Amino acid sequence: MIEAINNKMNSTKKLKILNFYSDWCPPCHTFMPNFLAAEQTYWEYFDFIVVNVVKNMQLAWVFWVRSTPTIIILDGDLVVYNQSWVPNWADLKKVMLTLTS
Repeated sequence: MIEAINNKMNSTKKLKILNFYSDWCPPCHTFMPNFLAAEQTYWEYFDFIVVNVVKNMQLAWVFWVRSTPTIIILDGDLVVYNQSWVPNWADLKKVMLTLTS
């Protein structure tokens, strides 16, 4: 795996949610409050990782991120959810609930 971002990529939690964003991206800023709210609710199950694609191009390339925002959920090393552009919060929440039950 790529070196840790705030040491979260190498944490012991099996489930990780990566939010690939850009500072100049209005949809990224629109989605961020949902992402932060999800972190407050599901922090026990997931590591929530915010990835600036400009500063972490290598990680963006590993996951073939082509637009922002892109949300990727990893179960171990397996990608179980990948949504580009404005993520559908309802769909993302369903996936999160499925993975934590």
